[in-house]
Amino acid sequence: LETIREPIEKSPFPAYHKFDSFYGKPGSKELEASLVYVESPFPLLLDWDLKTTTKRIRIHEKCADSLAQVLEQTLEEYSPAMIRTLGIDRFAGSYVNRPMRGGSKPSTHAYGAAVDFYAGRNGLTTRCPQALFCSPAYEPWIRIWESNGWTSLGRAIGRDWMHFQAGAVK
Repeated sequence: LETIREPIEKSPFPAYHKFDSFYGKPGSKELEASLVYVESPFPLLLDWDLKTTTKRIRIHEKCADSLAQVLEQTLEEYSPAMIRTLGIDRFAGSYVNRPMRGGSKPSTHAYGAAVDFYAGRNGLTTRCPQALFCSPAYEPWIRIWESNGWTSLGRAIGRDWMHFQAGAVK
């Protein structure tokens, strides 16, 4: 998959600089009250403990329906066996109130507007072709995220392929 630099057309989600007004202030009671759980139609392995599964992802209510669509469409595109083989089921995290790695601004995770998958093979500094998610088998999955308004950081900035956020980078 090539890196893209332009924003996703018709995304219902704002650019990062508008996150406070759209999602709320990280750590605030209002934002915390806006977090909901989205049920996955397939089991998710915890990326840090592959013996443990979940079917729930905690996310901001403003992106919950979109995330539910991503997960449903993933199951339509890939069989459960393919999801498992490709590691699409390796859930590496969603909401956590923290700053961006190596920075002081709030992470998109702090807004409840980001989800990570298969961190070990798609790390923060991993670029193509080493990142697993930049290989052709994942192109339909990346397009599912994008068609539902999410940004793949791998495609947007060329690294951090594990990270999908409900909002543009800039």
